[in-house]
Amino acid sequence: MSGLDETKSFVVAYHDYIRQTEYQLASRSSYRINELQTLPSQLPEDLQLHALTELRALRLENFHAALRARVARFAHPSSTLETAFRDISYTRQKPLHIRDVRWCCAQLSGSKEK
Repeated sequence: MSGLDETKSFVVAYHDYIRQTEYQLASRSSYRINELQTLPSQLPEDLQLHALTELRALRLENFHAALRARVARFAHPSSTLETAFRDISYTRQKPLHIRDVRWCCAQLSGSKEK
């Protein structure tokens, strides 16, 4: 049983580490957003443009994370061993339509006749 307890404690510690890292990144991001919002307006134009671009990118970061989470909810893992541990292996299952069923039936009936 000690092996199982060690595994559980490792998993809990790993999730705590991930949560702590995400919190640190979020706090750094919010600090940087506040920093960019309070920049003086007398900056040179090229620096203003750079700061504005960075500010918009940081604001979009939360939107992108939410979008990735929504996409991941609808993704299903690939069942092959070589792609089991890669994020790219997750694919969205296509909803089945009546025309797809008709096409499959036509293909099957065509192959039986030959």
